[in-house]
Amino acid sequence: MTASARSGGKERSPNYPSIGLPAAIDDARELWNREKRTAVPPDVAAKAWGYKSLSGPARTTIAALRQYGLIESSTDGISLTSLAVDILVQIEGSTAWTSAVKAAAESPDLFRELNQTHTNASDEAIKAYLISRKRFSVDGASRCIKSFRETMALANRVVGGYGKAETDST
Repeated sequence: MTASARSGGKERSPNYPSIGLPAAIDDARELWNREKRTAVPPDVAAKAWGYKSLSGPARTTIAALRQYGLIESSTDGISLTSLAVDILVQIEGSTAWTSAVKAAAESPDLFRELNQTHTNASDEAIKAYLISRKRFSVDGASRCIKSFRETMALANRVVGGYGKAETDST
């Protein structure tokens, strides 16, 4: 029996952050604004992000923030990591902020791999790689590419030497 037959016919893609790093940072900021460093149950974090309960989308957000290294789990619940706090409280464009954003962007194993092997590849080439080599579904590959591109756009902007504060005024 195939894996898709065992799972009810739906093919699952490998784990990857379902949202780009900019959106993950926004979610971390929402949690910071409500809870600071306090470890909270996942359903409390979900409410900080505007979910009514610990639903599938809320769990997906938690997984994405975990893959970027922005939250961690303990017996008390989930809390922001030091990496997340650096991104949220350091001055944008500072060395500490830049290092933290770059580290978060490189945290997901798949994104680190794609950045090393497919830096200049087209979306079509990345999609073919994800489907044929990483066993992604077609839809999963498309969503992964979107998250990867958003994340690398922020990481490349940071590496280029300018932060959001400088680009907002232009």
